[in-house]
Amino acid sequence: MTIYYHGTDATITAFAGTVCLTNDWDVAESYAEGKDEDAPIIYTVDADLTTIADEDDLAAAATTLGWTRTADCVAGDWTDIYELADSAAIRDALAADGYQGVEYIDTTYQGRTHQTVMVWDTAALTITDREEIAA
Repeated sequence: MTIYYHGTDATITAFAGTVCLTNDWDVAESYAEGKDEDAPIIYTVDADLTTIADEDDLAAAATTLGWTRTADCVAGDWTDIYELADSAAIRDALAADGYQGVEYIDTTYQGRTHQTVMVWDTAALTITDREEIAA
């Protein structure tokens, strides 16, 4: 298991859908506070992830779908690799290849770069702690 953090203002008992995690507490805190929320919360998460795609896998999935890298990101094109993870078509292609999620470099609301793991196999995630932080 690997420990990650998720920052939000939402009360969560279990993850569903797609969730972004970081291995950096300060980054999770910046996401929790970055939306000017009243009650930021940091969740500590145990992740039992065995098949995580990387940035090369993101680019390969995009290429397979006929996407190209351009100066301006539009449907079917991308400028920054993290933009690909936001595409359901890309995530679906990676999931079909057996991946539980994807790890890539992302940017916070404040412009700080950091490692992100976007997970769609949320059954592999267990919340182990919840801490409200002063807004």
